[in-house]
Amino acid sequence: MRADTLGQLKVAYIGCQWSLISGTQRRSNADDHDKEFIPAKKVFEENGDQLEEADWRCFDFENTKFDLIFARTVWDYVRHKSEFIEFLRKAEEYSILANSSKIIEWNIEKYYLREFHKMELPVINSFFPDEPTPILEIFDHLETNEIVVKPVLGEGGYGITRYKRSELGETPEILVQTNHFVQPMMPSIISEGEISMVFIGGKFTHAVLKKCADGEYRVQTSHGGTEEAYAPSAQEIVLATRFVDALPDSPLACRVDFIREGKSLLLMELEAIEPILYPHFLPDFGKVIYVACREYIEKHKK
Repeated sequence: MRADTLGQLKVAYIGCQWSLISGTQRRSNADDHDKEFIPAKKVFEENGDQLEEADWRCFDFENTKFDLIFARTVWDYVRHKSEFIEFLRKAEEYSILANSSKIIEWNIEKYYLREFHKMELPVINSFFPDEPTPILEIFDHLETNEIVVKPVLGEGGYGITRYKRSELGETPEILVQTNHFVQPMMPSIISEGEISMVFIGGKFTHAVLKKCADGEYRVQTSHGGTEEAYAPSAQEIVLATRFVDALPDSPLACRVDFIREGKSLLLMELEAIEPILYPHFLPDFGKVIYVACREYIEKHKK
């Protein structure tokens, strides 16, 4: 399994105080980090290599040397965008970064959905206001009576608001600000769920079906959602691969999320910054990550 041209490796698995095992502000869903890091660290050590946790906000560039800086559970980047981008660029000067800053900066705000649309890839219809825009105009623009307003820079299903035209009544006109975008509320998110397809080392590895809790429209477990294994068709894997191939660089790991519309799939989002990889649905997850890291380093070594 060890690549002949590489010696002993040291990889930084980058998180934040919300996720790291040593974190002082761990969130209730921090076990998503543990499920990835613990089995991966075990395989690294079995092969004579090192995998170490590190907080991106206090990363020691001066006194540590890593062969790869792997940005993973960096959940708090949404509150520190400029600082995070600065970290990425510095990390890339210092070592190999995964995913690359080219990918992450492209993916950091949801404007990338417009780029996929220009590539004629199937994306859920989305409205990005150029100026504060009355919400009733957006209902008309999207030709729907129910919408979801989302932050352009957000995570975990937080900051999302659902509106029904019939419930607005005589309330003062709501303006959607330019740091948000709007999508139609898709009934299938409730009736069928959201499909997440995971790619590691440039290859499709596994998929998960996420379902909402009763009375909810968000699928994240932090909002009561559930997860189960999903077996995508060959055509669905091909479609997800088209999106991954359309990224501005090759990712070490990413996740492609789809919503169903009739018999077709539409992209909900492509997460290439800190995607949950659902390791408990992939046998030998630690080995898969280990091999992918070694191959990524071999490909990008300076």
